[in-house]
Amino acid sequence: MTPRITLPLAPTLFALLLLAYLLPGLVGHDPWKIHDAVGIGIVHQMLQHGQWIVPHLGGEPYFEDGPFFYWIAALTTKLFAALLAPHDGARIASGILMAVVFAFVNLAARELYGRIEGAAAVLTLLGCLGLLVHAHETLAEIGMLAGQALAWYGIALALREPRFAGWLLGAGLAVAVLSKGPAAAIAPAVVALAAPLVSPAWRGRGYAFALLAAALALAGICGGWLSLAYGQSPGLVRAWWLANAAVFAAPPADALGYWAETLAWAAWPAWPLALWALWERRHRAFEPGTRMLVVATGASLAVLLAQRDPHEIYALQLLPPLALLGGAGVPSLRRGAANALAWFGVMSAGLFGVLAWLGWFAMMTGVPPAIARNFAKLEPGHVPQFSWTVFAAALAFTLAWLWLVLRSERSVFRGVTLWTAGITLMWALLMTLLLSWIDYGKSYRPVAVSLKKALPGGVRCIESSGLGEAQRAAFDYHAGVVTERLERGGASRCPLLLVQARPEENDRFGPGWKLVWEGSRPRDNERYRLYQKQP
Repeated sequence: MTPRITLPLAPTLFALLLLAYLLPGLVGHDPWKIHDAVGIGIVHQMLQHGQWIVPHLGGEPYFEDGPFFYWIAALTTKLFAALLAPHDGARIASGILMAVVFAFVNLAARELYGRIEGAAAVLTLLGCLGLLVHAHETLAEIGMLAGQALAWYGIALALREPRFAGWLLGAGLAVAVLSKGPAAAIAPAVVALAAPLVSPAWRGRGYAFALLAAALALAGICGGWLSLAYGQSPGLVRAWWLANAAVFAAPPADALGYWAETLAWAAWPAWPLALWALWERRHRAFEPGTRMLVVATGASLAVLLAQRDPHEIYALQLLPPLALLGGAGVPSLRRGAANALAWFGVMSAGLFGVLAWLGWFAMMTGVPPAIARNFAKLEPGHVPQFSWTVFAAALAFTLAWLWLVLRSERSVFRGVTLWTAGITLMWALLMTLLLSWIDYGKSYRPVAVSLKKALPGGVRCIESSGLGEAQRAAFDYHAGVVTERLERGGASRCPLLLVQARPEENDRFGPGWKLVWEGSRPRDNERYRLYQKQP
């Protein structure tokens, strides 16, 4: 009889699960709205127009992000240029940096608790619903997570190797700042400074040296980048600082309700596991690691609540400290709770898997006809193409999941393992069986190519009105169309005007403008209209 799969998974099986999570969705599709298209648009500006110091989008400085993640994405684009399209090569950076995030979360949990908790923390983070899609996008927040994970590891390692840990902490803070601005470093910096107050374990001359080394590394790396940016244009540094300072303001009145609702699903199952870890330790003194992670979670949550415009993607920075705390609770989880999480994961993934295979079969064969018609109705014009590679990959993911479900041993790790494996299966089937159908509806390539063909020969000056960031990035990447936005002020001076609006909205730009092109994506509310000024 085939032996049972021991839990937590052996290193080889753990690595295979990690690859099954990371690889699907990185390649094989065009840039998608919103974040992926914006990120690839920034990488395109770096590679094609030399905008290496300050990120640019559609020809304009983009101050919401720093350059670190896009440097890595530009590098992977170049490295894989012979094998992959530029947008696929850029996304390889996301896979690499997410692997870095998981590695440092594992190392931090090992320092704070032990080897078992390291595996549990990674599984908990892998299972977080709010991470799944964003982990596969060309996204500066992934660079932020890598920097923060390094910083958390630096603080944890300071208990044993304070001198080396200080440099790691400073490097992590610098990477976070160069990815998403100073706000990204607030929570790790607060925890690093508060650690001696939280626990005697961080008190002593060694940790004081670690903080000094961290400050020097942070100042040296960020100072070097700011000097380069200032040399390029003094106004860029001031504009970058003002844009990042504007992130913080009095949040709207309904921010608490928004975050409660969003975190309930985005941080699942990390938050219930973290609550269990605290509840299970309630009758004894918290370990230094638990104290540090409580402060880390609180500081990360405070940063979220202080941001002016609540957005689900901001919750990413809360997931690593929550997963570290939740991972500490997995080994002591009650068998019934672990089995309930396993059952929920297996049933959800199993039902989704059946529907995904059924939908794919309907698209390929037209049977059942009702399902085939629904897919065709949702994305009119899509022509499915059978691929043996896609079929074999999806089948391999499905069989591997079934093998893990049927052969894994009874263990408190069964719940978090099968939940994470189920999430991985659902994503893998989406990114294999249904990828071409999804890409058909999300890609801007056809409308961008159509726009390019409609442009009068020799005309380079194009203005735009209402054009979103994702659309500006996509038109630049797919068609080389870079517009000057009317929203920035100034008198109209270009002979062409590109407008983004809904179908029911009328464009009123005065007499003298002639409609020369109109386009949209299938089943999309957004319409793009190109006008030419008449002599």
